[in-house]
This record gives sequence, C-alpha cells and structure tokens, in this order.
Amino acid sequence: SSEWIAGTAPPAWLKYDFGSGKSINVHQLVLQAGGNRKPNAWVLEGSNDNSAWTSVGSGNMANNTTQQLFTIAHSAGYRYLRWTVNSEHGGSQPGIADFDIKGFEIQ
Repeated sequence: SSEWIAGTAPPAWLKYDFGSGKSINVHQLVLQAGGNRKPNAWVLEGSNDNSAWTSVGSGNMANNTTQQLFTIAHSAGYRYLRWTVNSEHGGSQPGIADFDIKGFEIQ
C-alpha cells in the first residue's frame, strides 16, 4: 500500500502478481485518494494467466480524500489482480494515496 500515480490519463491500471502457485480471493478493498488525484469509476479484475481477465468488482469513489471501503462479492481466487481507473474527479492522471486488500483468502 503506497502512493501510485499513472503515467497517462484514464483509463490507467495497477497490476499485482501474487506469484506462482498462489490464488487470492478478495473480499474487501480499501482505497484512499490523495491531493488532486481522486479516482472515480474503477474496476477490479482477476486472472490466472495474465491474459484473460474476469471482473471481480467495480465501484465509484467519492470526491474526497478519506478512506473508502468496498465489498467485493466474488468467490473465485486469482494469481493476478488488476485495478483500472476509468475516470477521475480531478487532475489529468489517476492516482491513489493508499490501496489495501483488507479481507482476502489465499487459496
């Protein structure tokens, strides 16, 4: 969980590889915008081959910088997770001050 600023305008994504033989099932996502970079519409996707992606959850962040909790109602686990910001409340490039997976299972 650290600050991330995309190099381009939306859509822009942040991807994580949990490693070979690991599968993560996400239940909660905590997001916090920072400064002028306030993501709005986003989607979280999972993949096991880094090629075919399945939607795991989506949401819209409020136009503020407080932490926001999102519940992810998806039962499958994935090796890769990709968080894509499709629009933002301000600024020219998406960014996030904090990105945390709080509730999860390692399968």
